[in-house]
Amino acid sequence: MRMCAIVEDDAISAIELTLITRDCGTLNLVFVSRAHGDCQIRLPRQKILLTLIDLPFRFSGDFRLIYVLLFGAQGWFGGWLQAHDIKILFAVPGIVLATIFVTFPFVARN
Repeated sequence: MRMCAIVEDDAISAIELTLITRDCGTLNLVFVSRAHGDCQIRLPRQKILLTLIDLPFRFSGDFRLIYVLLFGAQGWFGGWLQAHDIKILFAVPGIVLATIFVTFPFVARN
């Protein structure tokens, strides 16, 4: 008898990762929305701030390269992260950071 694919270890791990990422993204939504609601003021350099918020739209394809350059083994923070045995690239923290970066403009613009 063959088991259903959804109860295999890889499928369960993928579902757990999806739920963790969803929860962290939801926390991002709550905190940024709350901060944005509290700070509905005009800033002197607001256009620059809005440009920074829109960066993920412009560079979503290049984000993968930037991400590896920052957190990869030969990246800016790679040596320090390896020395402290911290895994970001290809790990749960990296997936959460990428999700927050990509969804941030949608949250901040509302």
